Amino acid sequence: MQNLRMLIFCSLILSISMIACGQPYSRNVYFFEETAAFELAKAIEREDLEKIETLVEGDISLLDVANPISGSNGLALSLHLEKYWSFSKLLELGSNANFINPYSQYSILIESCKYYNLPEPWTVDLRFVERLLSYGADPNYAVTEDFTDERGVFHYAKSPLMSASSVSKDMVKLLISSGADPYLRISAKGYTSFYSALSNRKFEIVNYYIDSVHVNVHQPMRIRTYDSLFIQDYLVNKLTLNKIRNRDAEIGLENTARWNLIEKLERAGVEFVNYNYKIK
Repeated sequence: MQNLRMLIFCSLILSISMIACGQPYSRNVYFFEETAAFELAKAIEREDLEKIETLVEGDISLLDVANPISGSNGLALSLHLEKYWSFSKLLELGSNANFINPYSQYSILIESCKYYNLPEPWTVDLRFVERLLSYGADPNYAVTEDFTDERGVFHYAKSPLMSASSVSKDMVKLLISSGADPYLRISAKGYTSFYSALSNRKFEIVNYYIDSVHVNVHQPMRIRTYDSLFIQDYLVNKLTLNKIRNRDAEIGLENTARWNLIEKLERAGVEFVNYNYKIK
């Protein structure tokens, strides 16, 4: 905990210093300031592809330098800054498409399965995932248990497909077509990518898993020490539960996709009327 406080303090001082000095680079670039890869980090943010190539050809080991604050290397930096052309150039020069952050243990592919901020927040951008897969990124690498790292930061068990399942059906389909296992269970809690889609209320992705991947809708979604949670526990809310008990009840437009899924699952033999709901 003391180490974490010191890390946060140092990061804050660094950010304040950057603002005070009018530094032209982002905070994440300055995480590399005390490393051999600082010039590379600056070139990555500028997307100076010629400079990146010159630096890496002069010292290939720069590709493997991870900063001590976030644990990112140059490839991860280009991902976080959403500098696609720098990202692509680094892979072309030999950067590891299976880089794993030493703190979070997340692979660069896991970190790429997210929403992007450019050109606007909540953008779905498949280019980074596609590029990594084309360079041999492992679609089935997973952090198999929740854990707290040496800095005191908590990290969830996660796989690329679990992350993608809370973002985009197209991203899910891309990973599965590249060999990601949609039936993989990780951690003692039995998490799956289907669970990720369901718990994040991504009903388009949930329907894809049911209709095209043919996941088992009767298996536990989450395994607890004293019982298990099933699809009914995550899908049914107060309004839809009321309609399950009284089919004439109103649920509102916002629950239409949820109700359509409930009806589909009922036709598949999932019990809703007499189910003992565990999440209140």
